[in-house]
Amino acid sequence: MKRWILLFALLVWLLPNDLHAQGCAMCKATVESQDQGGVFGGQQAIGAGLNKGIIMLMVVPYVLLFLFFRKRILGFFKEFAGAKDNSRSPFNFAAMKKVDVAINVYGKPAQTAVTLLSLLEHSGQWIDRIWFIEERRQPFDARFDELKNYLGDRLIHYRPWFWLSVRSRSLRLAYKLGPLRRSVRYQVAWERSKQPFLFITHNDVLHRGDVIGALLEHVGNHIAIGPVGQCWNCSASSARLCSSEKFDKYRSGYQEWLRVSTQFKGARSEQYEWTMDHRKPWPLPECRLNEWSAMINLQVAKKVTMPVGPAVPFGASFGLDIGTQWFHDVMNMP
Repeated sequence: MKRWILLFALLVWLLPNDLHAQGCAMCKATVESQDQGGVFGGQQAIGAGLNKGIIMLMVVPYVLLFLFFRKRILGFFKEFAGAKDNSRSPFNFAAMKKVDVAINVYGKPAQTAVTLLSLLEHSGQWIDRIWFIEERRQPFDARFDELKNYLGDRLIHYRPWFWLSVRSRSLRLAYKLGPLRRSVRYQVAWERSKQPFLFITHNDVLHRGDVIGALLEHVGNHIAIGPVGQCWNCSASSARLCSSEKFDKYRSGYQEWLRVSTQFKGARSEQYEWTMDHRKPWPLPECRLNEWSAMINLQVAKKVTMPVGPAVPFGASFGLDIGTQWFHDVMNMP
């Protein structure tokens, strides 16, 4: 960077005098008022000095501006180049910044940095704000000051009023209370984001490609898009009756599910009976839109999710796991 500054200053210095700044009334009056006999070189020498001074006064503020804001300036050009590359593809948005990111942070400072920096590297052209939701309690005195300072104005930091952990809180009435509801994972971003889409991620993910661009390309008018799970725990998956690709086709009744879950016991089979809706057993208890990488269409989702709609918050630990009850609620809506 220093080489470029020195090269620019040298080029300015070597410019011929007749190309330097001209037309300044005060400078012109100063030159014309001088007695040629009393100054070595006369008006020509004074004019050359004034020209160089004007050029230096013009250049220095821009050099200082670049020195102090070089990261943001370079970041702007990188994003502009990324937008230009995307404009050549058949998939293109008129306005690039369509997505806010919500990340719930509990420990793992290094992994959190890797998650966000790798996401910005590959998908930064889509991202407006990053909602950095830092749990009220942190293990091992985890600190994120350096990362937050680096992200600067792009980051919105939020520390919930309450520490909810991951314990199940299956009481819908409690989520009508604003401070408690906004202490749920991702919820403050869900309610306050001004963008049409919200990308939700864990704080321990390495992004190797433009995941946000890929999800935007396919979400359409759907409420959300992302991998469905948690099949590794599910009895129906063990019985080869269901998978994340065909979860919407396998719709067992409650009695059949009891038989399958008894024959093919999973890690949480004992919890199925009290977490499952006997009247509406589908989706199965383990089914959810996995929170480690999901795109939410807020224009659709806000209308059906608390505090506006009946579905519990997306990040609520309600029932078997985080996100399972929200998935059940929205999939059973008419």
